[in-house]
Amino acid sequence: MNNVLSRIVLAVVAAGSCAAAGAQMSDSADMERRARNREEAIANHERMQQRVDMPRSDMRRDRTSDANPTVGQRIDRGTQSTKNFTHRTLNKMRNFGDRQNRKHPAPVPGTPEPDKAPHAIGK
Repeated sequence: MNNVLSRIVLAVVAAGSCAAAGAQMSDSADMERRARNREEAIANHERMQQRVDMPRSDMRRDRTSDANPTVGQRIDRGTQSTKNFTHRTLNKMRNFGDRQNRKHPAPVPGTPEPDKAPHAIGK
């Protein structure tokens, strides 16, 4: 019994140490990748700062209106257009419902309906 228990404990400890080693290796690889990405971003930024053919005002993308809108501005414009269309459609549906209710008012609850037999189809 003691021998079986020691084998189980040994297997659990071995599995735990392998998992820890794998996590540590992936952490170091992740840190290396992040450092490489950071260096590339800094180099790209410095290269853009050294360009003389591009005015600095063109690098700013926080403009509110211009001939070349940003992606966010285009999304906002599309969102507003969809919102306006939805409100117009809802107002049309409300107006249609109001017109139909005026043409065909609902019967007052508790009052008997008139006999529809003379106007029924097939009579």
